[in-house]
Amino acid sequence: CINNDPLNVHLYVQKAWCLAHTAAKHEHISKIFKKAIHLYEKNHSKGIWDGCLCYGEYGVFLHEASCLDEAEQQYIKATESHNARKSENYAQVCANLAVLYQSEGKSDLRDYWFRTALLQPAKHISPWIMYMDYLISSRSSKILKLVRRMLQLFPAHWGEIFLRLGKHFEKEEPCDPQRIAFAYYMAMKADMGSYRAARENALLDIYQNTNNVHALAEFASTLNYKMCLYKNAEDCYKILGEKRPLDVNIALHYGKLALDHLGDFKTALVQFEKALMLDPGCPLAYEYLAEYYLIAHGDKDSAEESYLRAMNMTSGDAYLDSCYHYALFLHSYRVEAGPICMFTKLTYLFPNNAKALICIAQYLQSQLREEHRSVAKIQFALKTLEAKDKDPKGHCVKKFLREKQLETHARECAARIRRIADAIEKASDKDIFSKSMDASRSLRRKSSTLYKRTQESLVCSMLTWNWIDFLRDPIHLIIERLIAGREHFEFDEGQQACRKDLLRIHEIYRTALKVEPDNVVHRQHYADFLEKWMMDLPEAGKWFLHSINDRPCTLNALRTAGEFFMRNGTEHRICAFIDIAKCLYKEIIECGSSSLEDLCQYSTIADITQKKLIETQINERTSFLSSDERAIFEIMEKQSQDLALYDMLVKIND
Repeated sequence: CINNDPLNVHLYVQKAWCLAHTAAKHEHISKIFKKAIHLYEKNHSKGIWDGCLCYGEYGVFLHEASCLDEAEQQYIKATESHNARKSENYAQVCANLAVLYQSEGKSDLRDYWFRTALLQPAKHISPWIMYMDYLISSRSSKILKLVRRMLQLFPAHWGEIFLRLGKHFEKEEPCDPQRIAFAYYMAMKADMGSYRAARENALLDIYQNTNNVHALAEFASTLNYKMCLYKNAEDCYKILGEKRPLDVNIALHYGKLALDHLGDFKTALVQFEKALMLDPGCPLAYEYLAEYYLIAHGDKDSAEESYLRAMNMTSGDAYLDSCYHYALFLHSYRVEAGPICMFTKLTYLFPNNAKALICIAQYLQSQLREEHRSVAKIQFALKTLEAKDKDPKGHCVKKFLREKQLETHARECAARIRRIADAIEKASDKDIFSKSMDASRSLRRKSSTLYKRTQESLVCSMLTWNWIDFLRDPIHLIIERLIAGREHFEFDEGQQACRKDLLRIHEIYRTALKVEPDNVVHRQHYADFLEKWMMDLPEAGKWFLHSINDRPCTLNALRTAGEFFMRNGTEHRICAFIDIAKCLYKEIIECGSSSLEDLCQYSTIADITQKKLIETQINERTSFLSSDERAIFEIMEKQSQDLALYDMLVKIND
């Protein structure tokens, strides 16, 4: 083509991009772009060629090669070229400049060029998508306003718009699973071509006929991992398996769903073996296969073999991940493991790496025995009795609680005062009726002295963990009697060895947390160690609170902390722990959890006034599970109304 038309600028640009997708050198491709620019600048009738395209495409090439200064120069030349504003590529070049300035932290220039790009006639969606991606990455509140405008301007691209809207909803804190599902559902429905579902409630028709397989995969993931609608997720994965038979990730997700939630071990095994057939070097497939052996057959030997195969076929960070999962397996199943050198070498392969340190700590935990717990109980009793003498008030945990949790405690405190007032009125005797009524009225006035004193007493009891609550174990009581009798306690040689093991693991965890102090998972591993091996419930509780209080956290983090306080509050009769569990499960429900397990857990500790509401939600949830297709459609319609998109979506639902 160039031989026939040697002055065609656009042909040189196309040739440069063809070379860019080969092994051609950067210098050679740049030479072709420069040839195109030279022809453009040399040509007196520049109106024939598009300077925006010429400079702009070279700018994109340099931008992708991380030559930012040179890319910026080419983009600027593009915007200043002959008739640039009339070019169809002008808006795209402006958006490219905005993205470049975003990467350099130049917010004023970024905003200027994005604004300029969106003020041009809306001929192509790409500049708008780039601006949408920026808003998603910055978690901007402007995103919904932009989406409404884009849906009006680009009706042929609804699938792409809703797919990105789903990604935005996933980044919200706390995220709303129903909103996420709505976005991916609309992306699927928008990309069904001319096909429309024959039935009103025909989710399977949508799954089978949508052209947006990416949206279908994200919708399946949302149903599975966020909404706990496992049967409907299975329908999605079956169709995904037909649409993408060579996709390893779909096989892995479907197999994990079948293993963890459907109890379908045969399907799980088929999917994991399919994943290994498609990718024999997939370490995650071996790790899932190990879980299959454990859950379906209780076969620790085969499971360990699979974990070791996963470790042997990886390197770098993937190797560290495999070691991490193997260490968790050893710790959870108390398996007699290989030599310590398998894990200690991680500190040399990954110096100053928190995950490597956690691997070692988990491995060492797997080697601990019951005598270590006995020593830990003695050590905890000695520490607690000493602290009790110094500060008899106990552990005040106010600084470990977030403002939201403190507000929940305050509301709970007010409710308890009202119940005290009610109890006084019901139990009052005729002879002392007037005095009882005075006390009751005082308790109902927040400005009264009696109310303030009662509130202070209740708040103190709710936010203070008393020493006595943690000294109920028989070993604790023996040590307490020894100390009371002024007897001196010393560890024997075996106990000293156990104590040394515990302190070593403790120090490894502390070192890992110094490397990554904000890692929620590492904090919870440490808290778990404090609970189960150091037998230090107050310190473990503080770390579980610490793991959720520094920043907005996930439902899983809240759930793990809630389980700790619920389990130990119930087992050891620690009222303050149950109060915190109640706050955490209330927050989990308010954050949009649709898990039946969360509702049931909360119902066991909720007040009588809240139990009826929770029971209603549980009944709705169980009926939801039995007819989830209808319920999903109801959710979708409600979300379209809540997001003020209902009128716009009428077209696509017709």
